[in-house]
Amino acid sequence: MPYIPKDERTELDELAGALVTILRNGNFRGKLNYFISSIAEGLIQANGVSYSFLNDFIGVLECVKLELYRRVATPYEDVKMQENGDVYDSKRVVSELEIKLSKDRANLQEFDRKITQRIADENEPVLESLDL
Repeated sequence: MPYIPKDERTELDELAGALVTILRNGNFRGKLNYFISSIAEGLIQANGVSYSFLNDFIGVLECVKLELYRRVATPYEDVKMQENGDVYDSKRVVSELEIKLSKDRANLQEFDRKITQRIADENEPVLESLDL
């Protein structure tokens, strides 16, 4: 979340409010895309295009997306899951994980048995020569 100082927000909040007023009715998708693209183009015109700029700008967009998902979409989805029921059968998922873990343990035990036997077989002549 872009926690910038409050004194730096005033001008941006005014612009954001005006943009929301324009976008809130009807199809905002294309207009919002155009606005964000215009900001990118304006910054490119002012500073030039570079890997650093592209990386930074795309990073900002990604962080906006992730923060929106974390702060708004996830709580919304949690409420809907409670209201309508979970699509995932958590008991089944746990059960499948337990089955996999059990198989992994059996494979590990078999591997351990084979390695132990191989070591014993390789060391058998040495042990015989020691005449223990």
